[in-house]
Amino acid sequence: MSLILGLAISLGLFMYAPMWLFTKVFHIDNSLYFNAASGALRITLFLIYLLAISLLKDIRRLFEYHGAEHKAIFTFEDGKDLTYENMKSYTTVHPRCGTSFLLLVLLICIFLFSIIDALFVTYIGAYPNVLSRLLVHLILIPIVSGTSYEVLKLSDRYQHLPLVKILIQPGLWLQKITTKEPDEKQLEVASIALRAAL
Repeated sequence: MSLILGLAISLGLFMYAPMWLFTKVFHIDNSLYFNAASGALRITLFLIYLLAISLLKDIRRLFEYHGAEHKAIFTFEDGKDLTYENMKSYTTVHPRCGTSFLLLVLLICIFLFSIIDALFVTYIGAYPNVLSRLLVHLILIPIVSGTSYEVLKLSDRYQHLPLVKILIQPGLWLQKITTKEPDEKQLEVASIALRAAL
């Protein structure tokens, strides 16, 4: 029940509400403007959500473990032993983090949904209601996710290029919310977990 409720709230808040607002209240017809506005609202809501939950004690602790995970991954990628001394010097932000992935999903949604909406309206006609638009967008989520994953992998491979370095910066800034500096015990847990995974 909690999973169903969580999905319903997520879809309602992050997908349906922005669409409803810009369809029924602001009456934006242009596909690009509509998806840019609803996408900007989605990103804003996501940031507010992350900031709000980061104030919770348990979530802050979770974000410390997230930081420990990144330090362990950096240590492993540099070919060093997973010791506290080696791990503690690394940063808690990582270019292939799931937080960066989520931001990419939100941005690619704007681009892809704009194209699909324009094609839909041109060849089929206007969406009959907000729910039909939501269903079309939900069907596209696997394509958005797959594209976001490939973009994240490419950005990691070419992060040394100045333009790519600038483009990945917002995802790294966002990780300042979702990762916190871990303590020695948390780094030990990350080290053990990574060894077990390998």
